[in-house]
Amino acid sequence: MKIAIYARSLNTETHIEKQIELCQRYISFKKAELYGVYSDEGKSGHDSNREGLQLLIEDAENKEFDVIVTCGHYRLFREIKEINAFLKRMKKLNISHSVVHEE
Repeated sequence: MKIAIYARSLNTETHIEKQIELCQRYISFKKAELYGVYSDEGKSGHDSNREGLQLLIEDAENKEFDVIVTCGHYRLFREIKEINAFLKRMKKLNISHSVVHEE
């Protein structure tokens, strides 16, 4: 199983490295393979044209990984409607989403 990490923070004071570290621990626990890390630092969850998110979507459409892991759904988008649309799109590609909770 290949897993992609997606991390996002609105400001640079929120350390994106901590999100990535938590996701990497999850991957180790699952004994899975890390495919790649996608991130958008200093970007709003309301902006759907984030570079890291677009790269994640492109690789998902190319079926490069099986699972996306994030520290909370809101790291993907701030609006539940957008989160649901994204997850439905990923489900059609047979890609699941796992959430790890920030400490």
